[in-house]
Amino acid sequence: MKKSNNSLIVPLILVLITMYSCQNNTKINSQKTTISAATNELKELKRTKIDSNTIQKTTNRINIVAKILTTSPSFIDKTKGLNEAIIKNGGTSYGYTLEGSPSPEKDTANSFSRTYDFSLHESYTDHITIIAKYTFDPLQQKLYIYDTAQDSLNPIPFDKKLLLELNKSKK
Repeated sequence: MKKSNNSLIVPLILVLITMYSCQNNTKINSQKTTISAATNELKELKRTKIDSNTIQKTTNRINIVAKILTTSPSFIDKTKGLNEAIIKNGGTSYGYTLEGSPSPEKDTANSFSRTYDFSLHESYTDHITIIAKYTFDPLQQKLYIYDTAQDSLNPIPFDKKLLLELNKSKK
């Protein structure tokens, strides 16, 4: 009889170990799922960018700076026919993003910068491709386009009459 008790104890211990192991594995999987969901949420927040629609709803000063950008010959030239080309390639549209600003909270920019930093991008369902970067320096009152090959900012023309509006606006 003693032998049969021992033969029952071993399987019982194995069952208990298996149950504990499965329960612990479920907790680990649950924690992995939670961490994965939080990571995906963080990635989505990082991808959220302030775009041209948001800029139109913000301060007067940033609206003027955006107008300086969007009415510049360089911006107009780069965006002429761009929407049609993007849609033909399976994309949805193009837009520009305010990446940096002297007043990031007020302008709802992604980060602080002593200049206003914009990126022009093509939008696709699975990604965004930046096709040009622009910088407006409020101190020098100049608009630049970033040359990736030379890693330099090159001054470009814009409507200087907009500087009068900008200088009247609140900082």
